[in-house]
Amino acid sequence: MALEKDQKILNEVSKTVSDIKKEAGLGGNNSVTVNFLNEDLNKPGVRCMVFEQVSSAVMNETEELFYLSRVCDRFAPQYLKICKTLEKAVDYLGHAFITKVALIEEKQKAELPKSLSAERLNEMISTNFIKCQEALHEKKEKLHEYDLDYFNQMLSFAKVMDRLRVTQRKAYDIYYGYIDNCKEEARNGNAFTDRDKNRKLVSTYWTPSPFCEARPYWIDQDVVADKKSASGASGQWSVVSCQKEQGTRKKEPVAGDQCSVVEDQETRSKKPDTVLTPQEIEKQAKYNVLNDEEKLLYAEAVKRPDIVTEMRSKLRNVGYCCLHEAEIRSIRKILAVIDST
Repeated sequence: MALEKDQKILNEVSKTVSDIKKEAGLGGNNSVTVNFLNEDLNKPGVRCMVFEQVSSAVMNETEELFYLSRVCDRFAPQYLKICKTLEKAVDYLGHAFITKVALIEEKQKAELPKSLSAERLNEMISTNFIKCQEALHEKKEKLHEYDLDYFNQMLSFAKVMDRLRVTQRKAYDIYYGYIDNCKEEARNGNAFTDRDKNRKLVSTYWTPSPFCEARPYWIDQDVVADKKSASGASGQWSVVSCQKEQGTRKKEPVAGDQCSVVEDQETRSKKPDTVLTPQEIEKQAKYNVLNDEEKLLYAEAVKRPDIVTEMRSKLRNVGYCCLHEAEIRSIRKILAVIDST
């Protein structure tokens, strides 16, 4: 079952990448203008947001959404759409609030808005619960119509408020020490920060090299065509003059010099093509960080698949990983090279 799910995700990701590249004109013979793959890779770049940043951003946007829910006409079609989004936002912020309480109880700084509280979230939901109730009653009295959309929204709001009451009680118990599970909540909030106890393992994570993301320079085909036509018109003179130059002195290659062009062509014909693909460059970069012992083990692993299988089994053994951290680090580095194909 898990294998089928993994295969489904793999197929979906592969299809999406293939479709986007096809629409952008990449990897095909069609000359299509790339009009949407134009974002600068340095803006915003690759970033890792922490718990406080995400929760603060969601809370600020939710405050504005709550304002819109209050001023929006209760019978407008946009109102119920606002309510559904507000419900999702409050559901997330309920988790953020209890994490905030746990961080404070653990004497750790939580850079979160002061307005992030279960009481404030309950005010947002309660206000719109009453507004939906009034709209439902008004439709029943004036139009003699029972609108199930408003009633269903009231039921959804009621479930959210029920969870907020439990969350408020849990925060009270954490504050007064009735329950002692705040450390687990605090660990979740500390993830990806300097307070993260898992930071010692971050160095083993794979990070893409900058050159893997940079776009290559395009070849100016017009210049190449001009050079080819020019060499075809005066190629005989170029060969003769080059032979004379070789008999007298060695000449440094100069841009536009036909002699250097002939010499470069002869040199390239003697040397094999050494252009590496991005995958080969990535693999070579990972191989270069191996020490001598790891390179020897890598060479053996390439020849013997059973060694690779044993390495992977060790990685899946949590107890073995804890007892042999140095060996596990080496195994991860070696497998990173092997998997870079």
